[in-house]
Amino acid sequence: MMNNILEDKDIVAKILNKLSKLCAIPNSGFLAGGAVANTLLNMKYGKDYPINDLDIFIEGNNTGVLHTPIRTNSLVIQEGYSSSEITYDHGSNYRIIEVSRDGLLNFITITKVDDRDNRRNYQYILNGFDFNCCQAGIDLSNNQIYYTEEFEKFLNTQQLDITALYTPAHTAIRLFKKKDELGCYCNVEKCMELLSQPLIGDIRKYLNSKHFAFYFSHKYKDMFMKYYSELKQYFKLIRFFDDKKYMYNQINHMPLIG
Repeated sequence: MMNNILEDKDIVAKILNKLSKLCAIPNSGFLAGGAVANTLLNMKYGKDYPINDLDIFIEGNNTGVLHTPIRTNSLVIQEGYSSSEITYDHGSNYRIIEVSRDGLLNFITITKVDDRDNRRNYQYILNGFDFNCCQAGIDLSNNQIYYTEEFEKFLNTQQLDITALYTPAHTAIRLFKKKDELGCYCNVEKCMELLSQPLIGDIRKYLNSKHFAFYFSHKYKDMFMKYYSELKQYFKLIRFFDDKKYMYNQINHMPLIG
């Protein structure tokens, strides 16, 4: 077992060599997420970790209206007047424009929303990921590896944790999937308490909906049912229109502040 695997000067070549056996990898874009992270886990611990697909992020330009949540360099959570102060560091924001698939390759096109940091690399994308176990990637144009401090810590401790709340309902479900697939430790109570905050009606009515994704499709419904025995003590599934009606009533009966 190699203790300083991220410091190996040939680490990128070793990762790409393993992944290229699954499919042909392009020479541009940002290969990031589970494929890179799980390959590093495999190299460090010698166990098999699932690689379901290879996510490649590509920067593009948006020409229409987007409804995907804004992902940013940092999410700040603090107590405030309305007990719902969830704000963002707006230095480097992006949205997902579209996702297309070619075999095992997922091409994820993103667009800049704000770029005050004048970013020159793909590091900002990793900070938009919801789990610490996924925050590693490779710039395919120059074979540079990037990772967060949270990922480096996970690689050494194998403790799963939440790093973003952009898709709280999806993340709550995926938490149990990741925990199951990786066989890692997770403080589930702590994570569920954090993820539940943007989903509470009294809090959601103060939040900007463009920052969060609260609803999901049949794919996530099926995943919810798979992990229902674990999720049922924290969340319940309700119909889209029932929730829209509930939130309408919440917003239209909001007390005046000030």
